[in-house]
Amino acid sequence: MTGTGRLCETRWVERHEGVMSFMQDMHNIIDALLEITSWKDLNTSGKAKSLATVLCDSEIIVSLCSLSHMLSYTLQLSKCFQKKSIDLHEAANIMKDTLNILSECRENVSTRFKEVYKSSESIAKTQKVDLKIPRNCSRQTNRANYQTNSTEEYYKLCIFIPLLDNVINDLKARFSQKTLECFNLSYILPNKFINENTTSYSLNKSEIILKALADDFQALLSNDKDMVFTLLRSEFRLWKQKWNREKLENILNYPKVVFLYSSFLP
Repeated sequence: MTGTGRLCETRWVERHEGVMSFMQDMHNIIDALLEITSWKDLNTSGKAKSLATVLCDSEIIVSLCSLSHMLSYTLQLSKCFQKKSIDLHEAANIMKDTLNILSECRENVSTRFKEVYKSSESIAKTQKVDLKIPRNCSRQTNRANYQTNSTEEYYKLCIFIPLLDNVINDLKARFSQKTLECFNLSYILPNKFINENTTSYSLNKSEIILKALADDFQALLSNDKDMVFTLLRSEFRLWKQKWNREKLENILNYPKVVFLYSSFLP
């Protein structure tokens, strides 16, 4: 059994891997806890028995399988945002793709949950327990009281759908359309725009972004939107000319640099 990683608040990939690693080692973890229950130390054996009982609970098993299913979709997104050098345009596209897949999962929730429920049944069978519906009261106060006799349907309504909706809503809140539009600002960075052709007044990708900036920040300036856009575009072209010139000068100076260092080389 490999070491089970701790959940990390800021390292998103490690949080994904921590849950998935726990799922893979869950059987071994429960076996270890059951072994500890035979120890003479009553305090330790009692805690181990409580933990083993909790891990074999139907709600815990289905919850872990549901969470692992969600994280399998968001893992690549987390890897993208945790890179040392991030391409915001690529990140925005992965974000949209992830959200589309989760939305599709929500539309076909019954089909998708069948996969999760089968995994839950497999884990329960390994631990020699049955997935059961918790005892319902006529007047429930601490949780929703779903009226169904189907165990699969109950956990779909009680756990899977609320978790899926929470993940979708959280992603939409963190990465709103306005936020994703801001990602496009990377197009006006030097390493992007020095390779573009902006000699004509046709709106290329960079100028479309400048137009959006003019629309957003016109209220903060005294000029109208057209004038703000004209000023932004002109300054942008000046910066592009500067960077193109400096890039060319650096290329022309490369032979001089090589010649300079050749005097120090054998």
